[in-house]
Amino acid sequence: MAGAIAILVKTPGLSPVKTRLAADLGTDRAEAFFRLSVKAVQSVVAEFLEVRTDWRAYWYVVERKGLKDPLWQDFETRPCGRGELGLRMARIYHHLCAEHGRAVLLGADTPQLTSAMLHAVWFVMEARARPVIGPAEDGGFYLFGGRMEMPAPVWTETRYSVPETLADLTRRMGEAGVGAPFLLNPLSDVDTLRDLVWAVRQMPPDPTPEQQALIDWVRALK
Repeated sequence: MAGAIAILVKTPGLSPVKTRLAADLGTDRAEAFFRLSVKAVQSVVAEFLEVRTDWRAYWYVVERKGLKDPLWQDFETRPCGRGELGLRMARIYHHLCAEHGRAVLLGADTPQLTSAMLHAVWFVMEARARPVIGPAEDGGFYLFGGRMEMPAPVWTETRYSVPETLADLTRRMGEAGVGAPFLLNPLSDVDTLRDLVWAVRQMPPDPTPEQQALIDWVRALK
């Protein structure tokens, strides 16, 4: 069945990116990581789309001025729209489910994601009709997938960027009758230098060329 993947991104040069990582590595290196991570995530999603040809992928860009930035290649670009993160995700998820039947929301700071994980998300949504969440090791989440309606307050009333984000989200899902999610393996989404080290350790044994480029860049850091 058809579906869509939304990758939520900020455009370097128009918005600050990876500010906590910049405190460890400097602004230029943090931006360099972000660009490499974008390409790594893009490569993994493209691999998935080669098999699931009825799925689509979109860059959801925070800044309207960033919609035509050369960084956002291969996939169609759409504006995230105004509002806080929860409101943006509520709107994107609702629209993509209405348009495509199924929606997966991703960020661009988990470069160790694999196409096998995306196929697992697809399988769970098809076979078990359950929402799927990828837990982040800091208490948040790096992926959300589903095909069921999610009441907007589940998104908008969840507290983000705190260690309790995932627990908060799943509790609100239960209260709304959405059901218990299927949890993928935890991954480190990259906010700090420590996260970056762990993300490289979590890379698949057969990385895409874009993932390998990021691995090589990290190994060359001094």
